Amino acid sequence: MGIRSNAGKIRSTEGIDICWVEEAESISDRSWEILIPTVRKAGSEIWVTFNPDQETDPTSQRFIFHPPPDAIVQEVNWTDNRYFPDVLREEKDYLYRVDPDAAAHVWGGKFRHASDAQYLSWQVCG
Repeated sequence: MGIRSNAGKIRSTEGIDICWVEEAESISDRSWEILIPTVRKAGSEIWVTFNPDQETDPTSQRFIFHPPPDAIVQEVNWTDNRYFPDVLREEKDYLYRVDPDAAAHVWGGKFRHASDAQYLSWQVCG
């Protein structure tokens, strides 16, 4: 339904059994505050899938660092995909060789860490 674009519309939805929030790393605290009490039918479930970005993201805080008592939290990664194709394995291996920090985020599911250092490239034309 588009929780990010119109969280208020979800509030009026009744009888939700299962709610799947995909790409949830960008969901705000306010949207979670609206969605969670809306999915209130007995036995209902909220499924959340996302690629961690920042440790401070509301979704990471809510479901990784401070999960609800009845939550099932499961990290799933490329290593769990028995059909992981060779072409992606080659891309993964390449990124780990040239930029291990980026690879840890892209392929390893680790949080993105901003560096204090900035790299600027200057090209001098004569």
